[in-house]
Amino acid sequence: MTIRPLMRVSLAVCLALLALVPAVQPPAAIAAADYPLDDSDSVIRDAVEYLLGEQGSDGNIGGFVTSAWAVMALAAAEEEDAVADLIAYLEDEAGDYVGEYKATDWARMILAIVAAGEDPTDFGGKHYIDGLLDLREVENETGYDYNQIGDPELLNDDIWAILALEAAGESADSDVIDFLLYWQSPDDGGWGIDIYSDSDVDVTAAAIMALIASGADADETAIEVALDFLLDVQNSDGGFPEEDEGQSNAASDAWVIMAIMAADGDPNGSEWDKSGDNAVDHLLDLQDTDGFFNFTDGDDAYPEWMTSYAIPALLGLPYPVPALEASSGSGDAEIEVSPAELVFYATESGDDPLDREIVIINAGSGDMDWDVDADQSWLDVSPSSGTSDDEGETVTVSIDISGLDADDYHGTITITADDADNSPETIDVDLYVEEATDDNVVMFYPEEFEFVGDLDEDENPADQVLEIWNSGPDTIDWEIEVDCDEGWLTVSPDNGELDEEHVSIRLRVDIEGLDPDDYDATITIVADDAENDGETIPVSLEVTGSAPEEDPEIEFSPSRLDFEATVDDDDPDPETLEVWNSGGGKLYWAVSADEDWLQLSPSSGSSSGEKDSIEVSVDISGLDEDEYTAEITIEDEDDSRNSGIVRVTLVLEEDEPESYMLVATPTPAGAGTIQTSVAASASGYPAGTMVTLTATANEGYSFVGWSGDAAGSSPSTTIVVDNHRSVVAKFLRFTTGGLTNVKLAYVPPDLTELAVLPYPVESIPSDPPGFVITDAVVVQPKGGGTFALEFNSLPNADYVALFQVVNGAWTQVPRTVLSPTSLQVSLPVADTVLVFATPGSSSGQLWKKVTGFFDSMDTTMMIVVGVPGLLAIVVVVLIVVLLRRDSY
Repeated sequence: MTIRPLMRVSLAVCLALLALVPAVQPPAAIAAADYPLDDSDSVIRDAVEYLLGEQGSDGNIGGFVTSAWAVMALAAAEEEDAVADLIAYLEDEAGDYVGEYKATDWARMILAIVAAGEDPTDFGGKHYIDGLLDLREVENETGYDYNQIGDPELLNDDIWAILALEAAGESADSDVIDFLLYWQSPDDGGWGIDIYSDSDVDVTAAAIMALIASGADADETAIEVALDFLLDVQNSDGGFPEEDEGQSNAASDAWVIMAIMAADGDPNGSEWDKSGDNAVDHLLDLQDTDGFFNFTDGDDAYPEWMTSYAIPALLGLPYPVPALEASSGSGDAEIEVSPAELVFYATESGDDPLDREIVIINAGSGDMDWDVDADQSWLDVSPSSGTSDDEGETVTVSIDISGLDADDYHGTITITADDADNSPETIDVDLYVEEATDDNVVMFYPEEFEFVGDLDEDENPADQVLEIWNSGPDTIDWEIEVDCDEGWLTVSPDNGELDEEHVSIRLRVDIEGLDPDDYDATITIVADDAENDGETIPVSLEVTGSAPEEDPEIEFSPSRLDFEATVDDDDPDPETLEVWNSGGGKLYWAVSADEDWLQLSPSSGSSSGEKDSIEVSVDISGLDEDEYTAEITIEDEDDSRNSGIVRVTLVLEEDEPESYMLVATPTPAGAGTIQTSVAASASGYPAGTMVTLTATANEGYSFVGWSGDAAGSSPSTTIVVDNHRSVVAKFLRFTTGGLTNVKLAYVPPDLTELAVLPYPVESIPSDPPGFVITDAVVVQPKGGGTFALEFNSLPNADYVALFQVVNGAWTQVPRTVLSPTSLQVSLPVADTVLVFATPGSSSGQLWKKVTGFFDSMDTTMMIVVGVPGLLAIVVVVLIVVLLRRDSY
């Protein structure tokens, strides 16, 4: 549960004290209310009154930490006075705590400061954003692949940091987001409080809110699997435990409810229903008659904390809680501003995007004096003040991207007017700065256009602007191609040159002569030198109002339908015939077919311009192989002269089994052969035939694997011929010089040839220190990459070491023992002598030289040397014996 890491010591003290006080049992289940609740609902009012009743003379509720959560709860309930007292208490007391702040403390305070409508960059003389970011640790400090904030082994501090930064309008670094995603459990989709813990319900719910706040979509995989984890651990009473199979509690209920709301879900919906109850029901059941929320059924521990969690959850407000905005205006004016949001795109180190305009209107009475302000240095508005009536005034919004890195930026434009009851009003501004591209790429915004024109107003829709620029290095030519059948769309200019400077293309619509209807067109950006040449942008037009009444006129599509089927098989799929009225009034139409095998549904209908769909189906039962024709007649029931004919063709053929070709090719040519277990006919193989291919290497080559429609390194592979298949058997030029105990274990793509040949041990002048050479080979590869060899038939592989000479010195080569008699070694593509050696001493080396000496002799030489030597030894022995006898 999230409260555990935030105030571990304080909770321990609270629990010890609460153990001395009898628990107040909650009442029977509180009546369910429509979710989300309103701040005027009795459940919320009782909870708020409880918190206000617990507020001390200095403004605190439940202590310093709990007061921060209470700020968010009361801000969600729009309790301005109580929030003001609480935030003043936090500001006064922060000096006693700030020196000991961890990342979670900085984050919690930022969330409270923002919810109270205060500035986290200057609160009590402290810059809380800097304080939090000072705890950011980069990769070489954390030891992990991503940067993070706070303790590198904790996850909850990163989650709260993301929430706090997003609440303050500061986008969290993408590496911090990636760090959080990296530690999502691959087993159940949840997150633990730290990188070692099992998934925790509260932490997982907080992570969902953090990811959503940072811009993630609710349908992203990370969010969906996290919600699945919450659904899996939900208890049968509808509530949620901190950990799987635990007791449902108010904190976990609140966290999950807020997470579901953040992900655009409905915690009161059927998906989250367990035996008729859900988390909302369970949380409501935990409210005491005094207004606070029990921790669990029968346990009223830390009620201020639980109540602070429950209020925003029941109001449907996930963290971060929006800033409490006090109404600053009073009077008869009313601010109306359009558009409600602005989006800009630009390329890093490129030109600024085109200016946009907002219109400020007084939707009330009289004139309205207003001021407009932007909260980001890259965002500018002009003029910054003015006066509006019901006609409105225009403000230009400009963007300056100088010094901005490729990233997503968010700002807010605030319009205030002392005479307006709804002051202030805000406009969200999103700026997306993208990296420059190495190739020429035509960038454009927006991705689609929508126009609405009213014939009754006798004027065309307002022009709209397409913004294009080149994110690449060159100046390229461009032109616009318009595809508009009715001719209502024009663009200007329609050609020119394009570099980093943003170009404005004006789209103009003329609705004269059009009927009320929906129209579609496209504009295509043609730029031969651009990587994305031919980008197409849809343009829609809705024409409303009334046009002169005309007689109905039948239109239909298509004018011909073709069906194909196999005798005694399934009927062909139905086709769709569309009928509509291209004239005036209402068309009452009927359709009929002149053949029994052709069915139409429905057979009649009406259209005032909308397209009606008719399903055209065919029944082939009883029909033989042949080609059949029919006609569909479409008639106006009120005017037989208004009609049309659709011609239909049906081709029935006998079933013929399908055959497919299997092509097997050895490479390089002449390196080997491929045998098939089943011979093919002239047309190939019947569909579904299983064919076993066996690759055999010619002398001097080795088979290394299959490619194409087969894979693996086994010489035999089986192919199911259910389509045309192409298989390649890959061979490698492999020379062993008579060696029988070596084979290829791995062949890189760039290796073209390999020779492993015996090398004379006696020609090696010395043994590696502490080892005795037993065998040697010379390895001669060609090509590139790293390859692996397997040596077999070794007397004791565990005691066989491999050496090669590097820079005049013996160097041991790493090897892998595969079995008592075999080992494997990986080598780069370079000629080398590979030596096999076993542990041994200098005497062993002397013995090797002696035995080597005798091994080098033939039989005659052995007799010539050995017989005199043996006689000499006999003589010496006799002399010794005689001498000893004389001594007696």
